[in-house]
Amino acid sequence: MSTDASKAPTTNLSDLVKGMLDRPFEGGRVPREHSETIETQQLFAHSLFEEILRKVANGESVKIKNVGTFSLRMTQPTARNPSKNEVVEVKDRKRLRFVASSSSVRTLNK
Repeated sequence: MSTDASKAPTTNLSDLVKGMLDRPFEGGRVPREHSETIETQQLFAHSLFEEILRKVANGESVKIKNVGTFSLRMTQPTARNPSKNEVVEVKDRKRLRFVASSSSVRTLNK
C-alpha cells in the first residue's frame, strides 16, 4: 500500500543541531545569559522539530539515537472501498513516519 524511502540519506541529531545553529532563531540569536529560560527552550524544541520536518520533506531520513527514526512515506493513489469491494482513486499523499528505537520501546515497557 505504501512505499518507504529506505534508500534516502540519513541525518542524525548532531547534524540537525549544526543546521539549527547555522540559522538564527525567529527572534535572532539568543544571548548566552538567557539560554536557560523556558522561552528559549521552547524555541529550541520548536526549531528542532522544524529542522526534522525540513530534512524529511527534502527526502532525508532523520535518525535520533535512543529515540527513533523519522522518514517520509508516500501513499499509493488507489484504495479499496471494503463495503463495495471496488477500487477508488485517491490523491498521492506524503505521510510522516516515525519508528521508535528498540531502546525507547524497552524504556516504555518497563
